[in-house]
Amino acid sequence: MATNPSSLLPSEMFKAYAPGGVLSGDVDLTAADQLGGPCREIYCATAGTLVVTRLDGTNVSLIFTAGATLRVVARALVASGSTATGITVMG
Repeated sequence: MATNPSSLLPSEMFKAYAPGGVLSGDVDLTAADQLGGPCREIYCATAGTLVVTRLDGTNVSLIFTAGATLRVVARALVASGSTATGITVMG
């Protein structure tokens, strides 16, 4: 069952990835040791591409400018094809 992004509740949950380089591997954001569910917003400190997996299982490439934040519902970060660094996701 897909989650309607507008029905998600506010969250204080943030997780940081790839602070000094590109992602070293895929990140399943729904795993208990990560966010425990999909993210709703992604910040990237550097300009670049970030590949994410949407709730429907498709991968999409997001283009970030340095310091940009995008509202996106994603269940995973994908290392292959991602060049952005300093990634912070909000649950």
